[in-house]
Order: sequence, then C-alpha cells, then structure tokens
Amino acid sequence: MVEIENFELKDLLKKALDKLYQQDKNLLIDLEGMEMPLVFRFGVYFQELIKGTKLEGLNVDCEYNKSLKQSKRIPSRANPVRPDLVLHKRISHEENILIVEFKGHWNESQSISNDYTKLEDFTRKIGEYKYQLGVSVVFHSDHCSIAYFVDGKKSPMNTGNQPSPTTVGVRFQSQPA
Repeated sequence: MVEIENFELKDLLKKALDKLYQQDKNLLIDLEGMEMPLVFRFGVYFQELIKGTKLEGLNVDCEYNKSLKQSKRIPSRANPVRPDLVLHKRISHEENILIVEFKGHWNESQSISNDYTKLEDFTRKIGEYKYQLGVSVVFHSDHCSIAYFVDGKKSPMNTGNQPSPTTVGVRFQSQPA
C-alpha cells in the first residue's frame, strides 16, 4: 500500500497546476467553457510528476467511472458518477489516493456544491471508496481556487503534519516567450 502525506499530494498538485498555467494558458482564455481539455492537460502534467516517486505504480485517470467492475455510485446521487480525475489503483479500492473535481469560473455557480458533495462522499472513511484527499479546483484566467476534503469534510489548508503550499489566491504569471 502506498503511503503519502497530504502535504506531499498538495505539492504535486501545485506543481501540476503551475505547469498547466504556464504551458496551456490559452485553454483558459481562448477556450473558455472547455473544462475537459484542462483536466486532461493537468492529468498529463501530474502523471509526469509522479514518475520516479512512490506513486509511480498508480493510475491517473480522467472521467473514470468504474468501481471494480460496476459503475461508481455515491450515497448522495441516484445515478452513477464520473470524477474528473483520480489517482488510484484500477480495479481495487485499496489505493484510492486522490480525487479531483475541476470547474471553470464560467460555470462555478451552477455546480460547485455538487462537486463538494461528491468529494465529501468519496473521502468518507466509512463507505466504499475512502479516497485519502479530495480537491476542488476552480480555474480562473490568472489563478485558481482550491478546497480540500479529508474524511468526508472540507478541510483547512494545512492538512498533514507539515506546512502545505497552496494555490488558493495565487496569481500565475505567464513565462516570457
């Protein structure tokens, strides 16, 4: 079983978000309303970052809707759900490490509470999934807002036993061409 502290996951998240804002800012500005390309690019950068770490044997999947061989279901929803991005071991619930829901500022008001409910359900210690850390990311053109979920609850920024870097309120700067 892979063991990793939440502050280490948050650091990897921040690095992947930094790279997304540096390399793919046009997706945020020119293609407003296109959430899935942002999630995919984030997943690519996150996968690169876990190479050579203790997380390397895990899978980074977008829109992964399977629970073992069934559809993913949570108590708060009647229909199956598809998390935007997960870090896990496929066809198992033993190593559900990270679940991330993404939103663009263009549709934040419509469904952020739905994302929060999903993250609460997926991170509960009692239940099927027990993801270690849930994260809500809301993209803006020059920054993103983040909320963390642990044990089925929205969590303070510094979860874990070390100070945690955060991207909440951070303004990303484009690199000169």
